[in-house]
Amino acid sequence: MIKNQAGQVVTANLIALADGTSITSGTVTVQVLGDGGTKTAGAGTIENEGGGTWSYFPTKAETNFAAVTYSFAHADAMRVDVQFNPTGTGASVPTPDPGGLASSYAEYYGGGAIDSTDVLSRNKITIVRNDTCSFGFTVAFDFAGYSGLMTIRHRVTNAELAQVSVTVTSATLLSVSLSSSDTEFPLLVSLTEFGPHPFDIQMTSGSTVKTPVTGIAVVQRDQTT
Repeated sequence: MIKNQAGQVVTANLIALADGTSITSGTVTVQVLGDGGTKTAGAGTIENEGGGTWSYFPTKAETNFAAVTYSFAHADAMRVDVQFNPTGTGASVPTPDPGGLASSYAEYYGGGAIDSTDVLSRNKITIVRNDTCSFGFTVAFDFAGYSGLMTIRHRVTNAELAQVSVTVTSATLLSVSLSSSDTEFPLLVSLTEFGPHPFDIQMTSGSTVKTPVTGIAVVQRDQTT
């Protein structure tokens, strides 16, 4: 986590006290504890990502600590504390759009520079671990003759979670298919690592590299993880 920077995300997987199943509905609250001070109600945004994964988008002020804990709570669940030691400064990183899908979000998490002339829209996709899936992305540039790769990166470590080839389906459409081996995501070990991770599509032709698509890939657990 970057210190004093808006547009970041914290995720937690909530488990029911009664039977250990995933909490997929109801009201989740987040409290923030910074530098050993006093817990306060989170002023950021909470999103239900499905499959028991919940995301919290802290405000800029809620990341401005040397050590910070975000506590996720639900009436029927075990409380989950997620701790960070924010580093550096976010002064030079652009603030993302609400929801975290702006080009700066991908740049911040290592998705690469964005060619704004080619970007038509931001995207949010959902992938269930070990499932096969396909996606189509509308673009404003004809990428005939380009080769492409879609890369999903870990939202914290920036490690590559998956990378697959991109097919130029038409002058305005790029297509991606992921096999069950592509969606194994072996680097996602703990439950709290599921949820949203940034992705981008880079298209290359010779020395020309364009990034027409950026977004968030919400990775959900399958029934065996």
